[in-house]
Amino acid sequence: MARCFHEKALIFSHTDKQLLENSKVESFLTPMLDFLNLETVYFNASSFDPKRYACANTPPALAFLLFPGINDLKIHTEVALPLVQALRALPEPSEPGLSKKMFNRTFILVWNELASEKVLLRSNYIEMGANMVTRSKESVQQALSTAFDPIVKPDFHTNVSPLRRTYECPLCPANFTSFTSTRQPSLRTHLPLYHSSASNVPIHECPRCLEIPTKCSRPSKQNPRWFPIHLQEEHLPNEIWPSQSLVAEELGIRKRKPRPDCRFAVVVVRRPSDGKFLMIEERGSAGYWFPGGEIDPEETPMEAAVRETKEESGIDIELQGLLHYERESGDKNGEDYLKYENRLWVFLAKPIHEDQMPKSLPDYETNGACWVHLEELNCPHIKLRSEHPKIWFNHVARGGRVRPLTEWDMEMAKEGLQSGSIYTETTCVL
Repeated sequence: MARCFHEKALIFSHTDKQLLENSKVESFLTPMLDFLNLETVYFNASSFDPKRYACANTPPALAFLLFPGINDLKIHTEVALPLVQALRALPEPSEPGLSKKMFNRTFILVWNELASEKVLLRSNYIEMGANMVTRSKESVQQALSTAFDPIVKPDFHTNVSPLRRTYECPLCPANFTSFTSTRQPSLRTHLPLYHSSASNVPIHECPRCLEIPTKCSRPSKQNPRWFPIHLQEEHLPNEIWPSQSLVAEELGIRKRKPRPDCRFAVVVVRRPSDGKFLMIEERGSAGYWFPGGEIDPEETPMEAAVRETKEESGIDIELQGLLHYERESGDKNGEDYLKYENRLWVFLAKPIHEDQMPKSLPDYETNGACWVHLEELNCPHIKLRSEHPKIWFNHVARGGRVRPLTEWDMEMAKEGLQSGSIYTETTCVL
């Protein structure tokens, strides 16, 4: 099988001396790059000429900015960030049968402690085109093993079976023989890793929706949808029913069925040692927010808060109290069948292990997480999903009231899970 990405990995360091040190210290990269059959080429980031490189080469499969211990912001702003932008702009060669896409196929990975910890610097790297900013060896290994599995080039023969057709990524030139598999290369594994930070580029045609008579919410010119969200919410992984995945989609079976009532739990996580708050970067360039999400049918709000924080940020937490509860109910357009009830719990928590590294591997949950000083949120260049983090972080920082999680609260939560009668009045500690 031919591989459709380019067989080259560029490793960048700030100086020639650091380049030599990195080639020895970061030895975990060598066996992995050899296993992935990527030709490794080392460059000094300060002297690399992207225009000259583009004249004789196609965009590399991997660009790895290996900058351990570089804490000088001037180096980041004058060397590393322009390099990331130039690498993302390298043109792809034109291939017969493939339309031009807005991104090239290079996976850009930045290894630096400061960029992983400073929310503004991290945001700048992502905005310039980096796919991942990290300081975790495990996350690097997982990302590379997922990103560089063999990808099959499309077959343009007219007699190819529809079940063996290829699916193009709508954002870059990658293409796959599987649409939703999680055990082999597919759009499901590719999109969050390569395009989790891409702006919400809507589409009005889904190749799988056109292929089968599905009852899902199809994208259309009148109602376009962001493709990764559409794929995740409407098309099941093949492994759920290995021989019946198409049948499941035809019946309109989804991962979660819509419910008239929605319950959400979000968490304000503060690290006691330095007072920093945990923030996640939402997918699709939606901005930074605190961890949290929808409560599953058989969960208590406390269980959902712990689970969602782990899934979205990679941090294990201990709940300390309840900051806020609210319930909103009503109907849309005065119709009884459109009645709804939304409930929101805002919890306060602390990390169980302060040295636990936040998540840096992009997926369908988030693009990553980091610890943030309250003062950093006042920077106008940091995009927030809403102003709520500022409100609750300030409330906690100034010693605002926190309602304790007593046994009574937990029992009421369990009772409300079954009867829907939890907290008949709004509780707000502001």
